[in-house]
Amino acid sequence: MPDNRYNLPGEIRLDLNGDSIADNAWVYQDSATGNTIAYSILMNTQGQVNGNNVGITATDQNKAAAMVVRNGPMSIAQLSSACKQNNQSVLPVEKGWFGANNNTSALHKNFQFNAVVLNSNLLNKPVATLELQQERKLDRGNKWGAWFRNDHRLHDQFPKLLSLRPGYF
Repeated sequence: MPDNRYNLPGEIRLDLNGDSIADNAWVYQDSATGNTIAYSILMNTQGQVNGNNVGITATDQNKAAAMVVRNGPMSIAQLSSACKQNNQSVLPVEKGWFGANNNTSALHKNFQFNAVVLNSNLLNKPVATLELQQERKLDRGNKWGAWFRNDHRLHDQFPKLLSLRPGYF
């Protein structure tokens, strides 16, 4: 697999699902302890396993095989009505971003980090694992937009104001 800017020195990019394409997963050896550390970053909310669509409501085994995040953003307490429609296994999300309940001005996306550390000590072979989730919020363009027709004041004096005070605007 060719090197790219996401590979840090000493890291090897991994192919987790066996499709011969490097995934968002890396492995490296700790120079101080000799331990092997592997980690992945998952961002997808939809994927496929054996030609079947897999979303965040699928089983954990299918989500792992499709490299789909385990759950949606934590700040969204429950699924919005758009997510509940038709009991779909793949939630209708906006390119991986989830809409919050009763809030059309913000979208949320979560990133899932998984790590495993294999101890190099031959006498004591513990394995340490870590899974965490980080969430991002995106304010849409309509956050400060007009909600009603009367929110804007339009009048015919604007061109006259420009001609009277050109440096004002």
